[in-house]
Parts: sequence; structure tokens; C-alpha cells
Amino acid sequence: MQRDYKPSKLIDVDIPVPVEENSKDVEDGGIDLMAKREEVRPLPVQQQQPEDHIDVADDERRRGNEKQADIKQPQAPVPNLVKLPTAISRKKGHRRPSSNLAQPLSRSKSANFQPQGKAPPTTAQGLAGSKQIYGVDYPILTTDGNFIPIRRWVHLDLKGGAYKPPYFFQLFAFFKKISANGVVIEWEDMFPFEGKLAAARNGDAYTMEEVEAILLAAKEMKLEVVPLVQTFGHLEWVLKLKEFAHLREDPRLLNVICFGSDESWALLEDMIDQVAKVHQKHSGMRFFHMGSDEVFQVGVCNESLRAMDREGGRERAMLWHISRTAKHIRESYGVSYKCCLFVILSTTTNHIVNTGDSARLA
Repeated sequence: MQRDYKPSKLIDVDIPVPVEENSKDVEDGGIDLMAKREEVRPLPVQQQQPEDHIDVADDERRRGNEKQADIKQPQAPVPNLVKLPTAISRKKGHRRPSSNLAQPLSRSKSANFQPQGKAPPTTAQGLAGSKQIYGVDYPILTTDGNFIPIRRWVHLDLKGGAYKPPYFFQLFAFFKKISANGVVIEWEDMFPFEGKLAAARNGDAYTMEEVEAILLAAKEMKLEVVPLVQTFGHLEWVLKLKEFAHLREDPRLLNVICFGSDESWALLEDMIDQVAKVHQKHSGMRFFHMGSDEVFQVGVCNESLRAMDREGGRERAMLWHISRTAKHIRESYGVSYKCCLFVILSTTTNHIVNTGDSARLA
């Protein structure tokens, strides 16, 4: 529904406007309502400088800021970096770094690093309680007090992948170059055993002439030569054979010998004597390493069970066997012996140290 809208009536209203007496805004009989607007004053305009004018103060300020920006800030010293060796990947010719970051070398270590072919630092002068061991000053310290062992020996385990005899000359020269002063040789089946042990010789075993040449080469390089013979565990090279299988501590395993058996002891004595005699003749043997570590299977064969019952327990029986082995080496060859023990309680060592009829291990 549409509605009609009518416009409202217009009403004329006279509004009086005050007019100043001096007003000049009356024009054509009307009045200008903007006559009272305030006069807008223009902002002061800065006097423009000519193009060739230079503000000295601004120029000097700008140049000073540039000089400060050019001054290099002091940087922290960069430590010496050791370049890690690179490993060759399967792709031919491609090399990748062994690590993403180079390892920092401390200043103390880098300052005392000994070049190849030079002997390590001597004993620190004035050290209280300094003494000599086997004619060598002890202790040996670097200039910053780090300990350097007197005997820096390299272990050569010849089972499985033995070196050809001529290579020993190069090997000993390298050991001397890196400041090593001794080698521990574990011959195992590479030694030219005779008698009953001849059955355990490797098909590529060294001849006696080659063994003597190896020992003489080490002696010429002034390297201490220490023979290592396993006397408890790690005897797989013998016990794997049918001729010696009955001497295993556990018939299912090859590494530990039935130490309570008289036949086992006779075999170990023969093994020690053959190696020790050759070393004593050609290299002036002063030390003997009797291997006795990683003996896990004990108390399986009847002879070992009887030894455990006689000695008063598993650990005491093991120490009894080690004690008689050490006593045999000392009495037969008059040398110091190194013994590697494993899985033996330290509380039972008094049995072997304080027993009058046993060789001391301490």
C-alpha cells in the first residue's frame, strides 16, 4: 500500500548576523558569512641553499660516522683446529669428512705436541719423590704436568692375520718413530712349536730362523720385546683341534682350558717354555706376559671341580692356577711377569699375595 508524502512547509526565519562597523564584506546587498574566518598565515619557508653550498658541520658529522663504521671490532681468538681424517665411501673417488666439525686442540696440548721422531719430554726438575725404575727416571711429565708412561708398548696379536717376516722391519721403525719403546708379541699358532704342540702350528707359521730375525730386528731398534702366552682363556687355537678337545673346561666351548687337569698343566708349561727360551736367547727377555683374562666358564670339567673343592671356591681355585703359573715363570727364567686378570673378585687377592708358597702378583 503506497502512501503519499507531502513536503513540509518551509518557514523563513530571519537570523540577525552581527556586522562590524569596519566590515567590508557587504556586497550586493548581502552579507558574507565567511567574513569572520581567521586569516591563514603561510608557514615560514627555509631559505634554500645554492647547490654548490656545503654544510661543514653536517659533512664532518657524516665523515665521522663513516670512520667509526670502518673500524674493525676486535674478534675472539680462533682456536687451533685439528683436521679430522676423511673416510673414503664406497663410491670411487668420493671422500666424505668423518665429522661435521673440526675438533679444537687446546693450547696446552698443541704447545707440548712432540713431532715425529723426537723423544718425549724428560722428568720435571725438582719433582718431590722422583726416582728411577729400571734405570729410567720416574715419573716422566710434560712441561704442563701431564703424565707419560715409561713403558709405551704395542701389542701384536698374530693370530688370524700375521705379517710377513720382512714387514716387521718397517713396522718396528714406525713404532720407534712414534716414540714407542716396546712390543708385546702374541705368537699363538704362528710360533714354530715342536713336540706335542706341533699339531697346533698354523700352515703358514714362521720358521725358527724367521722368529729369530724378528727378535733381532726389534733389538736393533732398541725395543723391549715381551712374549705373551695365554695360560687360561683364549686358547681356541689349541682347543679347537681334536687332539686337545678333551682338555676343554666345557666340551661345548673352545676358549677355556680345564685348568685342574695335570695334562693341561703340562701342556701350558711346554707352551711357556718353548716361547720363553727363544725370547731369552735372542732378545734378553726381562718381562713375560701371562694371559689370564676373560675366563668365563669355570667349574665344568671334573678336575676343575676337584680343584675348587680343594682350594675353597671358584675364585680361589682360579687364583691358585694363576699363582702356580707365575711361580713357574719366575723360578725358571727370573723375569718380571705381567698378568691380565678378568672376572676375579678383588677381595680374594689376599689369598695369592699373602700365601707364603705362592708367587706374589702385587
